Formats: sequence, C-alpha cells, structure tokens
Amino acid sequence: MECAGQADSSDDEMEIEADEAAEAEEAAAPAVVEAEAAGAAAPVAEAEGLRLHLSSSSSTGYKGVSKGERGNSGRFRAQTYTGGETCHLGFFDTAVEAAVAYARAVGEYQPQPPPTVATEAEGLKLHLSDKSATGYKGVREMESGRFYATRKDGGQDEYLGSFDSAVEAAVAYARAVGQAKLEAGEEEEEQEEGDEEEGGEEEGGAPIYQVDKIVEERVEGGGLEYRSGGMSSTRP
Repeated sequence: MECAGQADSSDDEMEIEADEAAEAEEAAAPAVVEAEAAGAAAPVAEAEGLRLHLSSSSSTGYKGVSKGERGNSGRFRAQTYTGGETCHLGFFDTAVEAAVAYARAVGEYQPQPPPTVATEAEGLKLHLSDKSATGYKGVREMESGRFYATRKDGGQDEYLGSFDSAVEAAVAYARAVGQAKLEAGEEEEEQEEGDEEEGGEEEGGAPIYQVDKIVEERVEGGGLEYRSGGMSSTRP
C-alpha cells in the first residue's frame, strides 16, 4: 500500500490494486473469518489483537469499510480519508478483514473522551441537542470524519454544506436559522405596515371614526334620534 495521502486516479486502478491485495491476503486471518461467520453481520469490536473502528453510520458497521461494487460485488473495500483525499487499502472477503486493514493503516481505535460542546462561536449562540451524537442540532458526522449541516425549510431538508469540525457546521446552522428568522420578521413587519396604511383613511382622505355609543330616543312624531357624542340625526 503506497498511499501517503495520495488519492486513487480511477476505479480501474482501484480494481487492479484490489486483485493484487486479494491474492496477497488469500491465506490471511482464518480466525477473523471464523469470528465473522459466528457473529453473522454483527460487527465485532476486536480482531487480530486490534480494536476496530465501529461506526453506526456505515452499512457495514465499520468506519472506512464499504461494500464492493461491480467486479467486487460481495466483497468489502477498505479505504482511509486524509486531508480530503482517499487512500484505497484493498478489497477483502469479509467486513472484519477490511476493518482490520483500516485499523492497521490508521492505528487501532482509541476511546475518546466525550467531545466538549461549545455553546457559542463566531459571535453566535449555537443550537445544542442532547439527541444528536455531535451535540448540535442539525449537525451530523459523515463516514469520512467531516460534518454536514442541514435545516428544515418548509418541511424539506436544506443542505448547508460540509465542514471539518462539528462547531463549524453548528455555526452554519445557527447563521442559517438566524437569517431565516430575520427575513420572516421583516416580512411580518411589512405586512403589518401595509394593513395600517389600508385601514387608516378612506379614499377621499376623510378620517374614519368609530361610534362608541349610540343612544336611541323616541322623539315627537314617532321618529328615532341617533346621538353619538355631540352629533345627532333624526329620521322618521
């Protein structure tokens, strides 16, 4: 494996590498195969004396391990991500074997302390969430180790971008939500101003007044007199 941060140039090169890696590792790790056969699809935490990198976001259960496609269907591909570039490690018969190769390449899994969640960044108050694995609302971690942010807009998910850290993604989410609230407030204010202008005067410019109280009194001749403040009118 000569992959010092160098990305694969094409799928064809990856498949050639895959064949070579498969031949070199044909007789390797019988204990790994037995462990996977016994545990079916359930990922194991250790193999060949290495702690493996588990991932709930990966369909294989392991970080850096995915199912092969085309000529390698039914096998498993291992690859690392460094500086935004992909390093192909080979194709393997089992997900555990691929996970072992990944652990050898990047170092075995080391339990990390819970991440410190920042409440503010770049002058913005961040949206925290105890339901999110990242600690931030609208922020998720990708298999590559980067983070992406989304927010709900009219019932649809709006993609806000991918970032190197959870805090950067949380800042993007806070900025987008704040901007949306600002725009919604401006629209509401404009609507209120429009309503006031429409209801303030009649077309001729005469002010509209509301009668607070009308007193009806019978007057001589059987008519009714309507009084409001200092104004009155009589009709039969």
